[in-house]
Amino acid sequence: MTLKDKISSLVVQFDQKQFGKPHHNRYALGIYLQQLDNIILDIELGAETRAALVAGYNGRLVDYVLNGLGFPVTTREEKIGSGIYQPISKNHPEY
Repeated sequence: MTLKDKISSLVVQFDQKQFGKPHHNRYALGIYLQQLDNIILDIELGAETRAALVAGYNGRLVDYVLNGLGFPVTTREEKIGSGIYQPISKNHPEY
């Protein structure tokens, strides 16, 4: 199973857990998976996996994915991020 497959699976699991809750966004899964393409490209261009995930996702989702991959959850400082994707790799086209 590739890293992208593992993260996709975790994102789908997270979305399924949110389903039916008052704050659930029925469009969220598509957004999460679209963002995953940016994260994977960033990793392929040299970014560390954890750093790319923290840059690409936020809130409970990023902690769920980090935990599922065996990484430490976000720190207080990391949680203060802007919520706007900032690639880690300087080679990323969106950098």
